[in-house]
Amino acid sequence: MNKLGDFHIHSRWSGGELTLTEIVDCYGDAGFDVIAITDRTQSKEKNQRTIPGISASQFDLYRLQVEKEAKRAWKQYRMRVISGIEIEKNSINPYRSAHLVILNPQTWFSGDGKLLETLEKVQHPEHLVIAAHPVSTRRFQKQTFALWTQKEKFKNYIDAWEIASGSHLFSEVLHSGLPMIASSDFKRREDLTSWKTTLSDHSSMESIFYQIRSQKIGFTYFDELEQKTDTHFTLNPFPKLLGTLPQKLRSSSES
Repeated sequence: MNKLGDFHIHSRWSGGELTLTEIVDCYGDAGFDVIAITDRTQSKEKNQRTIPGISASQFDLYRLQVEKEAKRAWKQYRMRVISGIEIEKNSINPYRSAHLVILNPQTWFSGDGKLLETLEKVQHPEHLVIAAHPVSTRRFQKQTFALWTQKEKFKNYIDAWEIASGSHLFSEVLHSGLPMIASSDFKRREDLTSWKTTLSDHSSMESIFYQIRSQKIGFTYFDELEQKTDTHFTLNPFPKLLGTLPQKLRSSSES
């Protein structure tokens, strides 16, 4: 599994520091094989504050810009770029908050409305639905626990659950038996250092989605400063993994 992937990335379209072009060059220069650019769509929080992001009228333009960069990325780096969005359903109460990453969306979606209704709307054979940071990220930021605390209710609507935030592995997700994926939630260049997903083939989006859905994937820790990966593991041997992790990664996973 030597193909390196990151499936949760924000550009300036939704608060990230880099443009679409800069993201492609950042990941291409770092040797990645597949990425998904997943800017958030606009929605309203309970207090009616509009969350910055892609509006319904901007969606087609956003997709066109991502597709343009995807063609350049393949030609210049042989890197596959997938268009995506992040849907945010935010509340003051983290147990009512949830974020969903949708890869290859066929239309614009927002986080307005009930969570179950949103999950039902995004179901499509050509979509891949990811539960973003479903447990505590151990960071000073809004937390989103609604999907995890109701995972039995929602699990059939979700193709994969994120397992990490930076160097921190979500042990709850890792040992849950649910399908998993590792991404960075990239917003700035230093976010490149994080757990990533590895695949055996990136020749097509269909192949990538199949590997994620069937869990024919692995995970690796990518260090941006050293431009290399370390501590690889696949799904089956995970119970034996913690003893092989570097101390700083092992302690974050056990906490």
